[in-house]
Amino acid sequence: MVLIRAVKIDKFQREIECLANDDRLPHTSSILKLSPYLDDDEVLRERGRIKAADIPIGRETPYLN
Repeated sequence: MVLIRAVKIDKFQREIECLANDDRLPHTSSILKLSPYLDDDEVLRERGRIKAADIPIGRETPYLN
């Protein structure tokens, strides 16, 4: 989990900081349309239509790559 978080911080630092501070993402963010959020482990994930599916959380809200 630490490695995933480190890679995401490198790639999406600005977005992670905004989400951690409950701020809006910049309108120029490449992940804005994915409805990103930070999970309990502070790993960046996306919300989507699959959220309503009856599947484990890791598959319903995948890590952002």
